[in-house]
Amino acid sequence: MADSVQLDEPIVVHVERGDWYGVWQGGEYINVYPDEENARLEADGGNPQTCVHSINTTGDDFGDDPEEYVRKEVQDWADEEGGVYRANGWGA
Repeated sequence: MADSVQLDEPIVVHVERGDWYGVWQGGEYINVYPDEENARLEADGGNPQTCVHSINTTGDDFGDDPEEYVRKEVQDWADEEGGVYRANGWGA
């Protein structure tokens, strides 16, 4: 299992349940944002301000579809912890 994947471009996903965005550059972490603006800012190499969580990918099997892998990881996080973040004022 690889700890990173070489990507041509960062993967940005949106999960509707909880309305979260995930950005993965192919490295050790998927960063989670409460808004598209900051997720896109990271993907474009900017300096986003609202990353609420980083999902560790070390040792994971990324499978044949990295985008689907990222979507599943962000959705699993949103199902488990996203509501707590929203209740504490992060995002919409």
